[in-house]
Amino acid sequence: MNKICVSLAAPSKRILLQDVNRALNEGADFVEIRFDFLELCEIEPVLNELKLIAKRAIFTLRPTTSGGRFGGTFNERILVLKKMASFSPMLIDIEFETIRRDTKILNYLKNQNIQIMVSWHDFEGTPPKLKLVKRLKEMYKYSAKLKIVTTAKKSEDVWRILDLYSVGNYSSLSLVAFAMGDIGIVSRLLCTLYGNAPFTYASLDKPIAPGQVCIRTLRNLYSGIEKNLDRHG
Repeated sequence: MNKICVSLAAPSKRILLQDVNRALNEGADFVEIRFDFLELCEIEPVLNELKLIAKRAIFTLRPTTSGGRFGGTFNERILVLKKMASFSPMLIDIEFETIRRDTKILNYLKNQNIQIMVSWHDFEGTPPKLKLVKRLKEMYKYSAKLKIVTTAKKSEDVWRILDLYSVGNYSSLSLVAFAMGDIGIVSRLLCTLYGNAPFTYASLDKPIAPGQVCIRTLRNLYSGIEKNLDRHG
C-alpha cells in the first residue's frame, strides 16, 4: 500500500494538535510537523503532547533560508533540533545546507540513535540530471534517507526528477524525490509507484507547498490505481 505523510503547519499549539488528530483519522500513515510555523515558546509544549505519536512523525524546523519560517540564529535552531530529537521521532528532517555547515548536529543525532532524513529543495527549477545525481551523492555521505525536491517548470522536469530512482549503486538508499508546482503534481503520485519512495507528501486541506495534493484526493487516486491493477492483474 502506498504510504502518505501529511505535512502540517499551524500557527498555534491548539490548531496543530487538532490537525494531527484529523490527519491520522483521515488515514495518514505519517505526519510531518513543521515546527518553524510555531512560536518558539510553544515548541516544547507541543512536543510533550506528541509523545504518543512521535514514531509516526517527521519533525522539521526549516529556516527562512530554506523556505521555512524559523527566524532565529543558526545556534538557536541547533538547540531546538536537539530538543526535538529528545522526543525520538520517526525521522528528523535536516537540510543538506545545515549539515554541510556544521556536521556536529549530524554526529549528535547519530549518537542519540535518531533517524535522519537529509533534505534539499530547489525552489527555482530542476537542475540537469548530472547535477541532481551529484547532489544525491553528496547527500548520501550523511544519510541513506534522502529527500530531494525541485520545482517543475516544464514536463521534462518531472521525468528528470523521477529518473533519480534509476541511479544505481545505492542499495540502502531510501529516497523521496518529486517536483513542486502544478506541473510536478504527477511526480508526487509517481514517486511511490515508479520510484518506490517510502512515502509521499500530502496536505490536510490547503497546500503548504506548491502542488501539494490533499490526503483525500491522493488516497482516492491510489485506491483507484490499486483496484485497476487488481482487476487486470
